Amino acid sequence: MFLKRMVPLVLCLLVVACGSDMEPVGSGFNYDGDDDIQTKSSESWSYHFIYNGCDTDKHTFASKQAMCDGLKDDSLNNYCAYSLRKEYFQQKSCAGSFL
Repeated sequence: MFLKRMVPLVLCLLVVACGSDMEPVGSGFNYDGDDDIQTKSSESWSYHFIYNGCDTDKHTFASKQAMCDGLKDDSLNNYCAYSLRKEYFQQKSCAGSFL
């Protein structure tokens, strides 16, 4: 319960600390210095989460839908950062449900 309350707070602080043009790092606990956590361009969408030492690795996709599908794939993400991936899925208004 404590972590559920802390994650949004830490993410909010990261957004404020990084400025309005930056996306939240995703983990709130560990940051590897990669400033390109989530990028949206005509070429790719990507994300990278680290939670309690468990690393999803950085994944890059050609479309938003592919990224949304990747966020749901536990195996692809090393079974890491489930709640952070789900929150990001919802934040990015991905189609469908995260289940």
